[in-house]
Amino acid sequence: MASLDPSVSVLLCVHNGGSSGTNGASSFLRAALDSVLTQEIADGALELVAVNDGSTDDTAEILKEYADKDPRVRVLSRPWSGVGASLNAGLSLCRAPFVARMDGDDLCLPGRLQAQKAFLEARGDVDIVGGAVEVFREEEADGSNDVVATAAAASSPSSTAAAVSMAAASAPSSTPRPTSRLIHLPTDPALVSWSLPFFCPLAHPAVMFRREVVATQLGGYAAAWSPAEDLELWQRAARAGVRMANLPQVVLRLRKHARNESAATAASSASSAATAAISRSSPLQQLHALLASQQHVSLLLRAPVSLELLQCIREPAVHVRTVAQAQAAIQLLMALEAAAIDQLSHEASAATAAAAAAAAGSRPTAAAPSSNVQQSAAATARIRSDATARIGEIVILATQLESAPTSAVTDTPPQSSVVLLQQAASTAQTYRAPGAPQTFALAAMLGSSPVSSGAQQAAAPVQAASLMRAWLSRGPEAMMLFAKLARG
Repeated sequence: MASLDPSVSVLLCVHNGGSSGTNGASSFLRAALDSVLTQEIADGALELVAVNDGSTDDTAEILKEYADKDPRVRVLSRPWSGVGASLNAGLSLCRAPFVARMDGDDLCLPGRLQAQKAFLEARGDVDIVGGAVEVFREEEADGSNDVVATAAAASSPSSTAAAVSMAAASAPSSTPRPTSRLIHLPTDPALVSWSLPFFCPLAHPAVMFRREVVATQLGGYAAAWSPAEDLELWQRAARAGVRMANLPQVVLRLRKHARNESAATAASSASSAATAAISRSSPLQQLHALLASQQHVSLLLRAPVSLELLQCIREPAVHVRTVAQAQAAIQLLMALEAAAIDQLSHEASAATAAAAAAAAGSRPTAAAPSSNVQQSAAATARIRSDATARIGEIVILATQLESAPTSAVTDTPPQSSVVLLQQAASTAQTYRAPGAPQTFALAAMLGSSPVSSGAQQAAAPVQAASLMRAWLSRGPEAMMLFAKLARG
């Protein structure tokens, strides 16, 4: 009999994952189920809630087979209604405080659920956590979990020993197969939220979340946004102040094949800035993701943002065609940066007040006030760094499009700002290179953060960044002169 009190519910949604499908779909589903049911969770029990979303093959029979032999498996079969609606139906059946997502063709790495559960238990300020993923092609369909969890290039000040210990539980090989690719995503909660207008910084099948937060506070998935229901949920969560993070190590093998709805690949140089992200595989998914991001940015800034302008900051190399577009894109990036930093400041103030109140009442608190300020300063530096790289790329790109008169500009930008722009553009191009590891350690470009280096060392490049922004706001002529100087 299944435990009445599972500590983790795994929510799996599948449509036509049975043997009458192509490309070995039956073995895909069985391997996925096995990878979940062999997970070990300390001090707790596991349940698997599998939603059969209107399958017309033998998916129902396979799920029944597993439910009959393992009481931890609970099956809900329903007419086809799409991923979002089916996930909500399954979520209503989940009993554990933590819910992990899973698809019917992917593979959980050993220790994934324990690592994510331990992270959420240790980090009361984070409600949703994902992790790095390995994308592999269908010809590797051997069902094995033999890729060691690898640390992300980005350092994570919030990593816990319990979460990091997952690497030791993985198999000995640390090298992905030739037809696979590791995708590392931002680990810092502030960077996850900052990234949402540009790409999806959480791999949906790799997340675990607090059921109360997603099901009750956020109201679950917005089914109308399928097949981009995950991105819309993360964006809605960010606007509600929900903090999200990623573990630096690989937690999931994500299968790429002709039939799956959300194939993933490392982003090419024309898909997203400064990252290797999960891409939307179909035109419908891409459209819904773009519309969700338009809604998100417009609500963040409390002003309408056009799809054309949004595409200019998401894929500048593809969509920026005029100096005017470049100028508008830079202004939008600056507005997003200001909104993100303002939110960080608000969160730091609230956390400091809560810590002070807890100390006055002799109650335990998650972090000391000084720690909250330091974390906010570090996150601010990273966001400024990423924004600088994005701005630098657009400014340099503008000089390749057309010439603009600069006679109206009688002075020249400070040399420190010109150098900073050169570094930003170079950094952006480096992180766009095919196969480059994802990292948000762009703070190093600005002399590191105020937390990890002396205040004077960090202050100079930050001041240069402020001067650069002020100069770029003066208009297209100033921007073009700045870009020409930066290009040397």
